[in-house]
Amino acid sequence: MKNLLAILGIPLLLLSCNVPNPKDKGYDTKEIAEEIRNKKIKKLTPTQINAWVYEEGLKIQSLLNQQGFSEAQTDSLEKAKKIKIESIDLSKKEQIEKYKGKTRQIIEACAYEIENGKVVKSNLQQLENQDFIFTVASDKSEKSIKFIYFYKKEVVKQIDTKKLR
Repeated sequence: MKNLLAILGIPLLLLSCNVPNPKDKGYDTKEIAEEIRNKKIKKLTPTQINAWVYEEGLKIQSLLNQQGFSEAQTDSLEKAKKIKIESIDLSKKEQIEKYKGKTRQIIEACAYEIENGKVVKSNLQQLENQDFIFTVASDKSEKSIKFIYFYKKEVVKQIDTKKLR
């Protein structure tokens, strides 16, 4: 019996020494590690999520308001942050009419504010599908607004629970 174990043990030992590393097989180990981290359950309150989205919205707003911030930079920002940024010209009724639900209500409220000579302030709203829409502040002379769409699934992935207050 000992001889049989010795005979079987040697090939098994040799096979176990020759196991390829996932990196050697072409797997992106950083991506795998990030995917594992994202699958961990995070306990977040709605208040924590809203606060994080609002702070991110303000950061992105300051970037968008920088002079010379190009469309290419906006595209790369959208990809990096996994958001969507839209400019809406409030003077074009056909552009407003394509929106539905809460998004349209927000647009109409912004249009009303601007028509009455008021400033549209930064605002965060949660949509029907649980995603978020951050309204970028404008000045009185502007007839357009910008929306930053945050997708709840992506927001939860991006929040670092260690950095929350």
